[in-house]
Amino acid sequence: MAASLFWFAAFLFGHLVYTRCRAKCRCSYEAWFLCTYIPFASSPLSLCLYVPSPYVPRPLSLRPCLYPVCARKNTMVRIDLEYQGDLHCSAVHEPSGKQLSTDAPKDNQGRGESFSPTDLVATALGSCMLTIMGIVARTHSIDITGTTASVEKEMSTSAPRRIARLAVKIHVPHAVSEENRKRLENGVHTCPVHKSLHPDMEIPVEFVWG
Repeated sequence: MAASLFWFAAFLFGHLVYTRCRAKCRCSYEAWFLCTYIPFASSPLSLCLYVPSPYVPRPLSLRPCLYPVCARKNTMVRIDLEYQGDLHCSAVHEPSGKQLSTDAPKDNQGRGESFSPTDLVATALGSCMLTIMGIVARTHSIDITGTTASVEKEMSTSAPRRIARLAVKIHVPHAVSEENRKRLENGVHTCPVHKSLHPDMEIPVEFVWG
């Protein structure tokens, strides 16, 4: 009786986590498991709890996930900044150690010697759109090598000072089918930076194909 109850509970538990995780991780095609996210020494650790099932004879075990994509992603990134005087700042990308500098623009008491903070917003939008296009292109085997984007930033003329318009022009130099064009265009409009900007900001996007 106890053995039957054990197998029944394992069946229900395994089916539940299999259904929940099968779309996220290839582990689910190899065994029934529970994939968890454990913060360990400030780093994500993905563990899979393999449970026995009538279809996959495997002892109960807890092991590192073979395919960490199923773990909850660490969505936090830290940027360290320092004010260096004369309206200049330096920023360090903590995960990679890469550094960039900013300066205030000429129309706001700076010398325009580098990207201004609002220039970086325009840069983030353009690079985000190209990156999402790259992900879509990789998924569907679309050649977008050499694709370029330009972003024209316009500031508001009345207080408060803000970005009023970011006009984006994307040029894909290859012939792309209508179906794949729609895929790429939809990807651009779901860009995380685009979705994070204020809805009052104008963001027209123009595509040039071929």
